[in-house]
Amino acid sequence: MLIRVLAAVSLFCLAGVSNAAEASRTIFTFDDAIAADQWVALAGVPVEVGAPPEAAPGGMPSGTAFHVTSAGGNGGIYAKRDAAPLDWTAVKNATFWVYRSANAAKADDVTQIEVQFVESDGKTRFWRRMDLNHTGWKQYEVPLRWCRWSTGRIPQWQNVVRIGFWCREAADFWIDDVAVVEAGPGSAELADEELRDFAFPAAGGAVNPETVKLEKGKHATVISDHAELDAVQLAAHLDKAAEAVAADFSFLGQTPAGRLVVFSDRPTYQQFTVRTAEQLNSAAAPPTSGGFTFWGIATSFWDPQYKTLRPVYLHEFIHSYLDDALQLDNSGEWLHEGLASHYQLKFHPQENFPQIVRNGISDAGNHQPLETLLNGAKIDLSAYWQAATVADMLLHDDAYKAKLPQLILLMREAGSTNMAPHLEPVFGKTFDQLTEDWQAFCRRSY
Repeated sequence: MLIRVLAAVSLFCLAGVSNAAEASRTIFTFDDAIAADQWVALAGVPVEVGAPPEAAPGGMPSGTAFHVTSAGGNGGIYAKRDAAPLDWTAVKNATFWVYRSANAAKADDVTQIEVQFVESDGKTRFWRRMDLNHTGWKQYEVPLRWCRWSTGRIPQWQNVVRIGFWCREAADFWIDDVAVVEAGPGSAELADEELRDFAFPAAGGAVNPETVKLEKGKHATVISDHAELDAVQLAAHLDKAAEAVAADFSFLGQTPAGRLVVFSDRPTYQQFTVRTAEQLNSAAAPPTSGGFTFWGIATSFWDPQYKTLRPVYLHEFIHSYLDDALQLDNSGEWLHEGLASHYQLKFHPQENFPQIVRNGISDAGNHQPLETLLNGAKIDLSAYWQAATVADMLLHDDAYKAKLPQLILLMREAGSTNMAPHLEPVFGKTFDQLTEDWQAFCRRSY
């Protein structure tokens, strides 16, 4: 990543507004000679600070601004590391002013940019698409708790060290007075109560806690609007599953958590993912499966056949928990699906599963080559049994279990669960040898 080469400096401009609950301060004003030195431009975007063609109404912002021009898009500007050092976990919103001239854009034109919050190694970031849709001056607001993740390794707000503006397309605009609204620790994260209110919006008032349950366990938060769902029982059940995961991954040294939202009916469950994507200024298709985890939030719907302890609830919760624990985004690949299936079977045993495994390993045509299964790409539902047994081997075969911490660390750094780069360095194995070990493990265990 080009962003990784940005130099470290400790310069920033401050202009604070005192407020006991929320404090707003401007971290970049571009009004002095060092302003341009605090930023680096990538992909042909020049570092240019000067006076915009028109002053902002009311005198704010004033003076010089950062002129961003990108002839073909795919370029941007990034603050140098620690140019504005602050605790991003305590930031609720970021704001910035934009000037677009009538010559650069008509009133109905939209220029898409991304506001990005980048970690120290430059490999991962939070981001939000912003649609610049005006002429003249306008202030834009970025709610940090509604930012998306880059793919692969999940970013952490405590690791963010710089803000950036990336042009998705040709652009010509001015940026000034980049500010943050600080509201205390945890402000950058979506609170459980806010998730509840978003999942189950109440007409004309606050959510009724008697009809919308929010139960917080030690590791699990359960939110549901179904009258028959026992949220206390389900949270306790998911806590036990989380403790099993925590025991297997004790080397991570963390206390992760997961969240599950259970809707009363399938259509509302499906629409939640669409609404969440829209709230993130993005787009997503309604899920077609019985459960779906998106953006770290596990979701499903009530099924009278299974009631409170529906197996898919645990499966999806494990995805949410693993997002926090492994910091590897769930993309439906073998590690996430294998682990979620493994723990689902542990707490909701499937009587015929050993026979499925025996049939699966009996002939090469009944299972995928491991180099295909473990390549980090999304796997089919038909391969979940195989991914679950590979995960089981990594967790419980002594030789593989001893190397699991190193494997997870390397996958996190790479932002991918592709096994190929790590198989020989970590385990000293080829895929043929891994396959032999896996089949032998399955014969012993199933």
